[in-house]
Amino acid sequence: STSHAFQFGVCTHVALGRSAPPQVLALLETGGFDSLRDDVFWGAIESEPAVLRFPEKYAPLRAAFAGAAARGHAPIAILAYGNRHYDGGGLARSPAAIDAYARYAGFVARELRPHVKQFEIWNEWNSGFGSKPRVKHGDAREYVRLLAAASRAIHRENPGAVVIGGGTSGVDLAWLREFIDAGGLAHAD
Repeated sequence: STSHAFQFGVCTHVALGRSAPPQVLALLETGGFDSLRDDVFWGAIESEPAVLRFPEKYAPLRAAFAGAAARGHAPIAILAYGNRHYDGGGLARSPAAIDAYARYAGFVARELRPHVKQFEIWNEWNSGFGSKPRVKHGDAREYVRLLAAASRAIHRENPGAVVIGGGTSGVDLAWLREFIDAGGLAHAD
């Protein structure tokens, strides 16, 4: 896929079975979008501890990513959320959970190459999004530890990848300052 200085894209829900790839791809063209963004849920990829595989239910997601890339678009895979096998399904904070998340991130980057070059690490960590049970705030320093490990794994498996980090819920300037002060920018492309 091509790299764009500015991307005009949409977040889709193919991974959740809410959209079909042909419809999504047609709407991308009609709307003039050059990117789509969808989740690749950690819990679906690692449904058994230490066993990583793309489930059959993700065939449409792979098709959407491949179809977007074939049209010259720049798909983004969100490496999404907790896994019940680590830290109780919450934010990945422990060394074991961070290592497991990094393995998952590298696996997904390898599996989706060459169609996906952009990988977002979690999403809205600042609000605790994706944690179970839900926490109201995710610490920026803990997020940077996760981002650093995932970024290394992604670049090892897909050297041309672009790692996106620090996506917040709302404009959380205090959290973003903590993210920057913790060295987060060094691990995001």
